[in-house]
Amino acid sequence: MNLEEIRGQLEAEFTFRAEELYFFKNQIVNTRSEKEAERFRRALVLILYSHFEGFFKFALELYVDELNKANLSRGEVNSRIATAAMFEIFEALKDPNKKCQEFKKGLPEDSKLHTHARSIEFIESYDTLLKAPLKIPSSIVDAESNLKPVIIKKNLYRLGFDYKLYEDIHGQVDYLLKLRNNISHGTTKDGIDKKSYESLEGVVMHIIQSIQVHVFNALKDRSFLKEA
Repeated sequence: MNLEEIRGQLEAEFTFRAEELYFFKNQIVNTRSEKEAERFRRALVLILYSHFEGFFKFALELYVDELNKANLSRGEVNSRIATAAMFEIFEALKDPNKKCQEFKKGLPEDSKLHTHARSIEFIESYDTLLKAPLKIPSSIVDAESNLKPVIIKKNLYRLGFDYKLYEDIHGQVDYLLKLRNNISHGTTKDGIDKKSYESLEGVVMHIIQSIQVHVFNALKDRSFLKEA
């Protein structure tokens, strides 16, 4: 695991997004009136949200990719990381179409028995499953339709981060999302005043700078390991 390279990737991605955001923001000085500036900020909200969601996903996907390349077994990592790596296995445990071979013909619709049989199979192969190489599916990072506060918490929780990291600013994130959706769907045509925009930008920059630090520190401190 090359920490300097990882730091460089995170910083390059952050710099690209911050510079693009500030490039468009700086164009406001060329507007002819405050009303025109407010219309410009309205469009900026869409860019702001896209970089918010984009960087959040990038950072967590980089974390997953680095873990997958670290030559670890499932048994070496903490419970949340191991569970993430065995996501498909746990989904298979719930598959109602997988029948107990011993009673497949005699009791084809006995869902409780078939579930029990799948659980037995899991327990019998548990040691082997833990010895298998750690491979977390990329789908574990999922912004779903919108990166709402609860979706942020879900992604952080699945990958072993503190899911309460941004609880104090959930209201602002909700507002950003609602505003972005209203603008995208055409349900609001109002411009955005400077104070409101600056507040939203501050929240976004705080989150993406923070998640950058948390991802890097988790890799540096190897907090994904079972001992940690």
